[in-house]
Amino acid sequence: MKKNDLIIIGSGLLIALLVYLIMAVGQKSLETDHLNVEVYVDGELLEVLPLDEDGIFTYETENGRNVLEIHDHKASIIEATCPDQICVSSSDIFRPNQNIVCLPFRFHVLVQGEGEVEFDAISQ
Repeated sequence: MKKNDLIIIGSGLLIALLVYLIMAVGQKSLETDHLNVEVYVDGELLEVLPLDEDGIFTYETENGRNVLEIHDHKASIIEATCPDQICVSSSDIFRPNQNIVCLPFRFHVLVQGEGEVEFDAISQ
């Protein structure tokens, strides 16, 4: 390897480390207090749950059943009787305006709270 190759590789690694550190610091600043999980069925608000209290909540409707779990300041659907299971496959939500939707059951979970909505690396 030539000297210029090592400089290019080192520069690339340094840039990657810098981007990682910026994103890690950005994630820390996204943490806000007083976040709630709003649960909707057919567009109507059923319940507001604090995101900082762990629990498992079951919602039975005429369309089917969804089980919501709140753990470690994150919310996720852990079980549903819908055929496609997309809501169960969704990642955990924990930032304002993140949501999980189960279209077959018209079930919608939304994180709301104080603080600014910030964009993550994917949505920028």
